[in-house]
Amino acid sequence: MSVGWGIIGIGRHSDARMAPAIFTAANARLAGVYSRDQGRADAFAAKHGAARAYSDLAAFLADPSIDAVYIGSPNDVHCEQTIACLRAGKHVLCDKPLAPTIQECRRMIEAAQEAGRLLATGYNNRYQPAHLVVRDLIQSGEIGEVVFIRSDCGNAGLLRHADWRYRAEHGGGALLNIGSHAADLLRFVTGKEVELVAALDDAAESGVDELSISSLRLDGGIFAQMISSRRLPYPDNGLVVHATKGYLRTKGTVSYDIAGRVDVTLPNGTRSYEFKPHRPGYDVYVAEIEHMSTVILEGGPLLATGHDGLEGVRLLEAIAQAGALRKVVRIER
Repeated sequence: MSVGWGIIGIGRHSDARMAPAIFTAANARLAGVYSRDQGRADAFAAKHGAARAYSDLAAFLADPSIDAVYIGSPNDVHCEQTIACLRAGKHVLCDKPLAPTIQECRRMIEAAQEAGRLLATGYNNRYQPAHLVVRDLIQSGEIGEVVFIRSDCGNAGLLRHADWRYRAEHGGGALLNIGSHAADLLRFVTGKEVELVAALDDAAESGVDELSISSLRLDGGIFAQMISSRRLPYPDNGLVVHATKGYLRTKGTVSYDIAGRVDVTLPNGTRSYEFKPHRPGYDVYVAEIEHMSTVILEGGPLLATGHDGLEGVRLLEAIAQAGALRKVVRIER
């Protein structure tokens, strides 16, 4: 059996990554795509082997062959599009951030509960084998208690004049987009929530932040630093962890690919894990699609839930607030 997937938002990311991932996944098929422009929808469907192309959203949502929808549209329309899909009986994988605000995230989660459908957040870096290694090393206690962790994520490749991620009205900015990965990885590998935040950013200079650097304290007294950037040309795109029994560093693991390296230092020596992509450009998304399709078909827990999306946005809002106020912010739950 396979899950019929639809796509809303057929821009660059869906074209380069999500549509190829759905086409490649062993338990998924691309049943339909939606764009307000029928010509674009037709061309996209033909390129990626989609069964149908729609410019009428109601018709797209009424298609019984579509079981789940990937939403890759700009952040400011995530909430309404997700709720429409859920109410139409579709499961939803919504790209990160789940929505620009906590209130919208809550509406999305409530809609999923009312509809009895799955809502997953597109934290693709949870499917990186390297990050699963880091999580296991931390949560098994092998490297001791974490003292400090740094999460670094950047991408300097976008053109300001052409991309909505540089526009505040669409939910743009490095923090809300790139920073979503950095924030989620702190929660994912430690299993802890952030309680205190201090931050600096360049939003006042550029109109929308292109660099955000924050200092954080997690539950249990873990200290952390988070870097979100569209300005740094050579970001680490990885994690650094200092713990009471060891040290580890990843390089190039925050990626579109199953890729990168984990180097671990322990009292009895060092070891390394290295990962290379099988399908360069999108293979981590194959793992994401196959995982959610399996949960739809067989049941079981999602690796990245709507609640994870909400907590990520809660943290990002606190960082933005701390950066604007230039003071320490306590996160209330």
